[in-house]
Amino acid sequence: MTSADTSNREDGPLTERIIAPMSKAMVDAIADYRFGNRLESKSEAVRRLIAAGLRAEGIAFDAGQDGK
Repeated sequence: MTSADTSNREDGPLTERIIAPMSKAMVDAIADYRFGNRLESKSEAVRRLIAAGLRAEGIAFDAGQDGK
């Protein structure tokens, strides 16, 4: 699946977009996570990191395949 793929997934289509300014250090950390986990896209890495953060805060949501 590519970052531009908006097909239906187990948790629904990827139709929502969020633009968030961040520091170079954070972008570099996301890239390190992506490559360390052999993820296909930066978008997938960001989705997984957000899902992990939400779970760590005790916030319930249906991650489907994104939040492994």
